[in-house]
Amino acid sequence: MKILAVDDDPFIAELIPLMAAKVGFSDVVTATSGEEALLAIAAADRPFDCLIVDLSMPGEDGVKICASVRTIPMYHKVPIIILTEMSEGASIDRAFRAGATDYVTKPLDSVNLGERMQAAYSINMAQLEAESVVKVQHADQDGGRVFDLSEEISADGVGNLIDYTTLKSHLIQLTRTSLLSSQVVAVKIDQFEAILARVSSEEFLYMLSEIVDAVGEVFKTSGYLMAYAGRGTFIVVSRRANLEPSISTERDIQHLLDERNLEYDNGDPLDIDVSIGNPIRPTMTRIHRIAKTFDRAIARADSRAARKQSDPRPLSIRISR
Repeated sequence: MKILAVDDDPFIAELIPLMAAKVGFSDVVTATSGEEALLAIAAADRPFDCLIVDLSMPGEDGVKICASVRTIPMYHKVPIIILTEMSEGASIDRAFRAGATDYVTKPLDSVNLGERMQAAYSINMAQLEAESVVKVQHADQDGGRVFDLSEEISADGVGNLIDYTTLKSHLIQLTRTSLLSSQVVAVKIDQFEAILARVSSEEFLYMLSEIVDAVGEVFKTSGYLMAYAGRGTFIVVSRRANLEPSISTERDIQHLLDERNLEYDNGDPLDIDVSIGNPIRPTMTRIHRIAKTFDRAIARADSRAARKQSDPRPLSIRISR
């Protein structure tokens, strides 16, 4: 695995290659500034497989580097590990929104950093394997782009939307106190398969972006991160203190979607209904526990959608333009 390590502290820049070598990664390039790092990326004969970036640096800091790297097509999914002080919680959130996938706190621990490097290597291998698998695909009606039902949409430039795997990693790194003040809900598009059978790829992404905007509007006051889990379902992790029934949240998001009078490209109404299960508090940081929390949240949204099928809401009246 080819690694780019970026830290303005020369001691840290020299230490990371030594730590990497202990876990079997000897191909490490170092840079002492964001500007130097971006030049190294541009000059590389082949892309780096992992970036380790200090969060606080003069000039191009870790957040700016993440944002810049994610604009490069071949670096859309490359793991980026942020190095940070424990006191930089708000900046860590900004780094995740900009594209970071993991973080390690200073002072550096060789075992912890080594585990993060190995996790990055596993992510790379999983992505390569996924790309080689023949997927069940849905063809664009116009014969253009093809996408599959389990696709995780890109978070490029979309507010607090991050990669699904990254959201799991983010929860794993939270302290117990932070976990106990967080909650997880799933937002599910009702009748997703029927909608998917009709939309073009452009309409598909348009539909998801409108949902992202509506969810963001409702959750913005409490602080949140969200990810697309595939099959018309989003996971939202928010910092709302109390676990309350999600019916009012569902109603608020639905109202925003109804107000937008969404349409297919041919002008037909694109009516989207969403279901939200009641929130869950993540209490364990192990990866399988976080995955199970997400699965439970999705199951609750599925159950809510099934109940609504037997008692559908009244049809909304569209405002003519």
